[in-house]
Amino acid sequence: MNGRDINAAPLGAGSAGQPLAKYGRFITTPSYEGYLDSKYHSLQVSVSRRAARGLFLQGSYTWSKTLAYSDDNTYGNALRFNCPPSPAMPEGCLELNYGPTSFDRTQMVKAAFVWELPFGSGHALSSSSRTVNAIIGGWQLNGIFTAHSGFPWTPIFRDPDCGVREGRGGLCPLRPVAYLGGAGTDYGDDTFKSTNGNFPGGGLNYFVPPTGTGTDPQYRPPPPGIGRNAFRGPRYSSLDLSASKRFRLPALPFLGENASFDLRANAFNVFNWLNFEPFGFGSDQTLITNGGFGQPAQGLAGRLVEFQARFSF
Repeated sequence: MNGRDINAAPLGAGSAGQPLAKYGRFITTPSYEGYLDSKYHSLQVSVSRRAARGLFLQGSYTWSKTLAYSDDNTYGNALRFNCPPSPAMPEGCLELNYGPTSFDRTQMVKAAFVWELPFGSGHALSSSSRTVNAIIGGWQLNGIFTAHSGFPWTPIFRDPDCGVREGRGGLCPLRPVAYLGGAGTDYGDDTFKSTNGNFPGGGLNYFVPPTGTGTDPQYRPPPPGIGRNAFRGPRYSSLDLSASKRFRLPALPFLGENASFDLRANAFNVFNWLNFEPFGFGSDQTLITNGGFGQPAQGLAGRLVEFQARFSF
């Protein structure tokens, strides 16, 4: 089910144009109905193999596209543009919301392994000492590699009167009316470390903002020159590893027969690869007039190592 504000005023009508204003109701009034749809298409490939000497391998690849009117899958009204048909916009605002979702990832690769390390009694590398075998044997190493293309984002324009116009029933923010071309298509770390990323010189060298906006709520924006989420942000890659071992304890009256002591070490993003934060809608990095346009605000978490111990009985 999708939420739709049945008390939304036509573009520029303000609170007086809200359908329920005659009843004294001016707040958002969602109606839950199935009037929106979404699409997901993908090619998915998965392989797995149990190799010799305690090694298990698994890998997957997904090539996909997700299209929708909203990123939100709840029952509330999550449309960024919400207005019924009017003289200013005969088709209403609905189609302004359609495009790739903000969580769409065109390509994604995952590879994982589980390896029972060949140490200890019964393995190629063992000791004549039972104590040594008990220490070095039974270790398991796990790893998972994840990589995917960048998340999509939308360049926007916010003029000084944007908030006033929005409060009077107008639209804000707006998309550029034209894309002039020439932006880069490299989504690696080095690109996004540089000023403006794939848009050297700033957003105004690549996009044409709408003009004559002002505070008039009747302002009818020209058709956007770009669609929703038309550009891609930085790609992502990470390798996580973990090593674990369970020590079986002797059966004792106060512990029982299944007592054990577990050790585990986890390393997330073990090589400390740099990954940047995705661009959020309306953030400074998406404003074509902002000096930091096209450049991520910050990186995601670096290497994280943790140790765990658990006693079970």
